[in-house]
Amino acid sequence: MRIKSIILTIFLASTFIAAAQKENPDTIVGIFNPSNVTVITKANGEQVVTITITDSQENITDFQSVTKDIPSFFDLTIPKRWNLEKLFKKKPKRYNRSYVSTDFFKGLYAGGIIPISNSSSINNGWEIGLSSFVRGEVGMTGRGPSVSIGAGFGWEILNVDHGYILKKEDGRLLLDLAPEGSRNIRSKIKNFHFTVPITLNLPMSRKFGIGLVGELHLNTYTTASSSWETGDGYKLKSSIKGLHQRIATIDMKAILGWYNGIGIYVNYSPMHKWLEGYGPDYKTLSVGASLLF
Repeated sequence: MRIKSIILTIFLASTFIAAAQKENPDTIVGIFNPSNVTVITKANGEQVVTITITDSQENITDFQSVTKDIPSFFDLTIPKRWNLEKLFKKKPKRYNRSYVSTDFFKGLYAGGIIPISNSSSINNGWEIGLSSFVRGEVGMTGRGPSVSIGAGFGWEILNVDHGYILKKEDGRLLLDLAPEGSRNIRSKIKNFHFTVPITLNLPMSRKFGIGLVGELHLNTYTTASSSWETGDGYKLKSSIKGLHQRIATIDMKAILGWYNGIGIYVNYSPMHKWLEGYGPDYKTLSVGASLLF
């Protein structure tokens, strides 16, 4: 019985050895101090690694292996260096056609004012200001339209016909005929306002376009003044404050010109400047030039 057990054990062992010899075992090669390592990555993701070794007799031996799309944490091109790109892959860039930008000190403007109402007392005037000392813009890249909103300020000065002087009565600003024989009659209405322009920009080319503006005016300070000489040669002057102007009015403007260059504008003021019954009735149209449109 003991002999049979020994024979059976030898038979089973030989069977396992024969089965193991039929498989192709992996080949492990230990390589020390390679003189050159080359890694070639093909378009299909296949990598060819060639390692060159030069022994003491300067015999050159090449080992070559082929891998397919197997990322390695080790950078084979530079021994003993981590290949961090395998851990932190770069995200593909996303191309977004929209943009948001901020500008400062845009739209320095100056122009002349023309009265277009029924009142014949307002003769002409002029204006100057800065459309936006700060402005935010949202739009599309290329030649797409954009919308901007800003904050600015401006002055407006209106001249009254030479035959009239301004006076204040019961809180109202009134126009009155100058005394008989008066000379060098000058009367003005001055207004300072903050502005909030909302602009639709329509590019016609990369640097040239049209701007359609709705502009909120916050009228913070309005004064009036008159000066004249009497027939006896005396010079008289009056200054009027505490007037009842409308706090908020809206103007409509169109601008044509070069971005970051010069442009021309037309501005229409359709609203009355005064509270009902507290000042002369007039509407104005202004034409001028704008710098850094």
